[in-house]
Amino acid sequence: MYSRQAWLILFFVFTIFIVITYPTLALPPIAPPLQSPLDAIMMTDHTPSFSWSGVTTATTYEIQVSDSADFGNILRTASGAFLGYTVPNPLPLLDGLYYWRVRGQNVDGYGEWSEIRNFIIYTLAPPLGSPADGTATTDHTPSFSWSGVADGVTYEIQISDSSTFATILQTVSGSFVGYIVPNGSPLPDGVYYWRVRTRTIAGDGPWSVIRRVTVYTLAPLLGSPADGDIMTDHTPSVSWSGVSDGTTYEIQISDTSTFTTILRTVSGFFTGYTVPNGNPLPDGVYYWRVRTRTIAGDGPWSVMRSFTVHTLAPPLGSPADGATTTDTTPSFSWSGVSDGTTYEIQISDTSTF
Repeated sequence: MYSRQAWLILFFVFTIFIVITYPTLALPPIAPPLQSPLDAIMMTDHTPSFSWSGVTTATTYEIQVSDSADFGNILRTASGAFLGYTVPNPLPLLDGLYYWRVRGQNVDGYGEWSEIRNFIIYTLAPPLGSPADGTATTDHTPSFSWSGVADGVTYEIQISDSSTFATILQTVSGSFVGYIVPNGSPLPDGVYYWRVRTRTIAGDGPWSVIRRVTVYTLAPLLGSPADGDIMTDHTPSVSWSGVSDGTTYEIQISDTSTFTTILRTVSGFFTGYTVPNGNPLPDGVYYWRVRTRTIAGDGPWSVMRSFTVHTLAPPLGSPADGATTTDTTPSFSWSGVSDGTTYEIQISDTSTF
């Protein structure tokens, strides 16, 4: 048996051995507090910077960046005696949703992971599908479509009657890549502008390009001449009423109701037209129609009307001039003229009628 003094000497020697061999007994470090970026932030930087606070027992730190919340796929990892990390330019992150975390390390091993934060890199706007820019349609409830972008959660579409979107006529958000104007809120005839952006848990993405669409169902209302009018003017005038958002108008005059032959066609900023003296219309039946022309395309044709130019008198047949007869019920005849529909005969006992 050792004496009490011997035990004290043995304990002292063992303590000296432990101190010399293990200067400090270090436990794994606690999880480092994250600083920036904040959780669920949106950024346009493909080489983001990360920072965290140091903890007392850590000598180095490890950061991991992943595109999955369980870190099943590690995209970037770095270790060292630093409190920050920047994704290098040669290996930028693409647009998308990312997760990051940090842990400390010392001679005793790795500590606990920090909290997990996420961030979104977003520089792409949704590519627009249809309608194409400048499209004209007769549909008051047009359809719009676009392509989804990576990690887009919901989308917002805006429709306006101004290119600056000062007035928003319709705006809708949802998990879709298309939108149809509802029957209960149709778009009147006019010019419209539309754009789309992505909305995520981190914020709103950039707006897409702006496109223009024209809704056009109204045709010009014809004025004069009335349908079926007969006139003796070889340079007749025609008129019509302007329609909302009409820029220019086109008139066509034809000698066929199908307009297979166009005799006159003129476009301009006017609501009336007179056949020029240098190019008069011969006697005959004519058809005319008008449509609106805009920056987005041509509107529908108006109703068709007809008129007749008639300046030729019917050639008389019998009886010949100066003839005498004993018939108290004489007969009279004449030749028809082109496109004549009805004829009127007058008989008088005076040469002045």
